Amino acid sequence: MQVEERRTFPVALKKAWDYVVDFRHWPDWYVGLSNIIDPAAGSWELPGDEVRNEYRLLGRRLEGVSRIEEMSEHNMTRFTSRIPGMPVVSQEWNWIDQGDHCDVVVTLETEDTVRFFERVIENTQLPPTLRRDLTESLENLHTILDLGIHE
Repeated sequence: MQVEERRTFPVALKKAWDYVVDFRHWPDWYVGLSNIIDPAAGSWELPGDEVRNEYRLLGRRLEGVSRIEEMSEHNMTRFTSRIPGMPVVSQEWNWIDQGDHCDVVVTLETEDTVRFFERVIENTQLPPTLRRDLTESLENLHTILDLGIHE
């Protein structure tokens, strides 16, 4: 399953990039992500770096881990997010410099699952939930960058 969204942000690429890759900001704009667990132990700069997250899903608190698979500064980040009992979600953020503003194309993809329960969730609940959360998250991010709240 794959979901893709494209957004234009009203700030230069470096500003948007610096804000997005600072994982301490993620709960401020990413829908469903409620907390960074032990931020001092997290790192988000190189492939293999991980950040532990807390999510809220259907009123439940779930812990997960996001891990960088590939990163090219001011260009692209590809990472996986793992929450026990849920399909693994891969995200790829591709950035396009437009001078005084920038574009980002975000692709979310889930791995095929084997277990029946995970497959049911993946095929019925996950696609609309991922699309809604990504759309709202990018709208939140746009608002923060547009209003200069990130500075």
